[in-house]
Amino acid sequence: NGFIYTLQVPIKHAGPYQLRMALRDVNSDRLGSATQFIGVPDVKKRRLTLSSVIVQAATHEPSAVANDATEDGVEDVDPLASVALRTFRQGTAVNYGCYIYNARISSSGQQQLEYEVRLYRDGTEVLRTGPHPVGTPTHRAEDSFAGGVLKLGQEMTPGTYVLEVDVTDRLAKKHSRATQTVDFDVIKG
Repeated sequence: NGFIYTLQVPIKHAGPYQLRMALRDVNSDRLGSATQFIGVPDVKKRRLTLSSVIVQAATHEPSAVANDATEDGVEDVDPLASVALRTFRQGTAVNYGCYIYNARISSSGQQQLEYEVRLYRDGTEVLRTGPHPVGTPTHRAEDSFAGGVLKLGQEMTPGTYVLEVDVTDRLAKKHSRATQTVDFDVIKG
């Protein structure tokens, strides 16, 4: 059924990186590998920035989307609910979310963030929501999170979709918007 392996890799400098992983099954001696390009934003520039968007089957609260795997460990998962595979059946609900960095804070200690979500299939917009206010962080301003639940209807055409999260900081004069996207597949329910 697959598994998720979590490994924290410290990155000293912003920029593009290529992450390469290889895995060997000790019982069969079979090998597998994968690569992924990753853009590490320069948060030191103090511009509004978003983490990658994480999507997974809606079995947890949206704010817990990025924290499901054990730290430096392995978690057994349903293969269709995998954060890595991003494949969902028609008619299911999907949690999505991303963290927001460098949001401006007013003199009263509040943020004025809002986000919009757009869903595309073959370059055509099929859904738009928002704008929605971003909730006030419970611990630190750096913990701002934009996310929610996306219901995939039974009538959705199977195929590849792109989910776009667009965050606006109403307090910022420059660089007040940041956008991130993630693709996922919908299969027959």
